Amino acid sequence: MGFVALDEKPGRGEKQRVLTRYWFDHGHATLFSSSLEHGKTIAVMDANVLFDIQDGRDVESTALLADWLSENVELKITTEVFNEVDRQQDAVERKRRKSFARYFEQVECRPVEVQGIINELANLLPVVKKPSDRSDQRQLAMAIRGGAEFFLTRDSGLLTCAERLFECLGITVIHPAEFILCIDELIRRVDYQPVRLAGTRITVRRIRGRDVSVLGQTFLSYGMGEKLAAFERRLHSALCRPTVGTGYLVEDTCGERLGLVALCQENDQIFTIPFFRVKRGTLAPTLARGLAMLLLKEVVGQREGLSLMILTDPYVDNWAGLALCELGFSKSDRAWVKISCGGINAPKTLAQEIRSFEMKCSVHRSICADVARVLETCAGEDVSSDFLVKTEQRIWPGKLRTSGLPNFIVPIQPRWAIHLFDEDLARQNLFGAASTPALSCENVYYRAKDPQVLQAPGRILWYVSEDKGYQGSKSIRACSILHEVATGKAKDLFSRFQRLGIYNWDDVRRTAKGDPNGQIMAFRFAMTHTFAKPILWEEVQRILLAQVGTEPPLSTPLRVPQACFEAIYKTGSKANGVA
Repeated sequence: MGFVALDEKPGRGEKQRVLTRYWFDHGHATLFSSSLEHGKTIAVMDANVLFDIQDGRDVESTALLADWLSENVELKITTEVFNEVDRQQDAVERKRRKSFARYFEQVECRPVEVQGIINELANLLPVVKKPSDRSDQRQLAMAIRGGAEFFLTRDSGLLTCAERLFECLGITVIHPAEFILCIDELIRRVDYQPVRLAGTRITVRRIRGRDVSVLGQTFLSYGMGEKLAAFERRLHSALCRPTVGTGYLVEDTCGERLGLVALCQENDQIFTIPFFRVKRGTLAPTLARGLAMLLLKEVVGQREGLSLMILTDPYVDNWAGLALCELGFSKSDRAWVKISCGGINAPKTLAQEIRSFEMKCSVHRSICADVARVLETCAGEDVSSDFLVKTEQRIWPGKLRTSGLPNFIVPIQPRWAIHLFDEDLARQNLFGAASTPALSCENVYYRAKDPQVLQAPGRILWYVSEDKGYQGSKSIRACSILHEVATGKAKDLFSRFQRLGIYNWDDVRRTAKGDPNGQIMAFRFAMTHTFAKPILWEEVQRILLAQVGTEPPLSTPLRVPQACFEAIYKTGSKANGVA
């Protein structure tokens, strides 16, 4: 009949029965009736979401109380919540629930006005089998009549009917975590725009609220025994706090979903990766490396000092694990762990910082201790260059202050840089970068045999030569680890390194001036990161003059001393950009 079991008290009769006070709303305004909500989105919570918040038992529901959300959303309930509570047998529990419900404003509607909507809902929702089903209908009807845009629920039956309810009655029935993502997208629309991953035609964007319900179709790990309900629960938990957690979805040009990752910041130094999924296919191992690079960019690219990344996804495929190993992750206690740092650090100083950090870690201490021991070894004498390079790879993108590694400035044309490492230049190209080399950790570059100044292992500073077709050319834009230098016949080197890089046979033969037997150079490099601030040619010349005493041309590879490398690296890394 539209009455609400608003309150109760003990009766004064001999049997001390409980008296329930019912309320019937005629729709008249009260002193507490709300005026316009100043443009805020109105969302109505069902009883389960409301009491999840009260008990703090569900992180997705409690996240609705975030300060940033309250500035944009008015959370309300319906009076039917009180009737749901009244069916509880425990009097103490009834009182506790009703007291909490009164903290929230109720949508305004007269009982007579919702009956027609209830009749419509009867044709859209499953058949009513119990009193709670009828309460669900009444709550939803009141939300619609009260002008709510969203109805927040974890009820799978209602969520299954969400599309029909929106089409017929104009209300969005949605899970709390997905609702939070929807509001975040409205507030930060620019952040949700897709961008090219590493400058390729493959795009990466933040996960939107409407994506969540369909992601299990692509990324559920059936072969490893993962359940859909558990997948969705973990995904909701990872994404319900947009201020500290971000989910990314990778798609091809046709909109096919290729990858899913999520990153959460636990504190200033510790970041967790609860999801790391890549769709199976020929591109999967390469894409896994690209996604791991993306996460490192998010972590190290925004801060200074040490960072501990912990990948907790229990369903990482073996080939994805290989990609993580290449980027310096180590397996520990059912998780993949990586220590990263930005800038250039003295091995001994960095080891001390990690030792200090190790004492504060409750888990993964063994990995911290191992990295610290390796760095302490690097601080000693007679350390091989191979050992130094492997250590830098482990703390990548950080660099060691050491004289044990040679450093080089290598010129490269923009048309090759966009495919091998430079996503900013690639975005200036209509067709972007080729996916496989741009997302790979390791690539190869061919050039003339002479001058033979390159020495591996070492470091490369990439000087992108001038090209008026690309804004930002004529500057040093990236740094790589140099793993191997080889000279020989063009046909032999191409056969050896064909799996790497963007070069085809015509390109390699052109490097050898058309002679398949002509002598050329090929060098293999890896772990490239682009600078946040490209160093223009004039600044490079100034640094070279100060450190080397000359202003040499940058048309061929140039070896530079450690002090010169550090000056260039620090200039380019002032914003700690990593890619």
